Amino acid sequence: MSNTFKINIVSPGKALLEFEGEALVTSASNGYIEFKANHAPIIISTIPTTTKIIVGGKREELFTSYGIIYMKDNVLKFCW
Repeated sequence: MSNTFKINIVSPGKALLEFEGEALVTSASNGYIEFKANHAPIIISTIPTTTKIIVGGKREELFTSYGIIYMKDNVLKFCW
C-alpha cells in the first residue's frame, strides 16, 4: 500500500498544482483536518489558513482561502 496520494490544487477555471504527497493539513470551521493516503471519502469546506503539505519528506506551506476539499479513491481535490 502506497504512502502517497494525488493532490490537485485548483482555482476556478484552471489547475494550479498537481503532485503526489504524503500528507495535507488544513483548517475547517471546526478545527484542523489531516489527509493521508487511503483517507475515507469526504467533502469539507475550508477556512483561510496556512495549509501544510508533506512532499518527499519535506514540509511545504501555502496560504489557502475559503475552499472545498473532495477526497476519494486516493485523490484529493482542493478548490479555492
